[in-house]
Amino acid sequence: LYRSKAFTVNATSSDGTLAIELKLTSKGTVTKPFLVDNPDRLVVDLPGVRSEGSPTKSSTVRGIGKLRIGSDSKRTRVVFDLSSPPD
Repeated sequence: LYRSKAFTVNATSSDGTLAIELKLTSKGTVTKPFLVDNPDRLVVDLPGVRSEGSPTKSSTVRGIGKLRIGSDSKRTRVVFDLSSPPD
């Protein structure tokens, strides 16, 4: 879904199960993901990780509508806009 110098994001969907892999390629940490509703989305913060730009990517993976990435001086936030509520 997304690749940068700092991290990569991959996702697959099979038999109704959505699997997301976020891999750091630079220093930093991954916090525990959390869900937000209205609209449904999965959020992951990456403290200490800087992203180039703030891209929004459409997804062809079933279950994910869009992938949005934003950065400030302290962290990068990865947001998966879900196409349906999680079970």
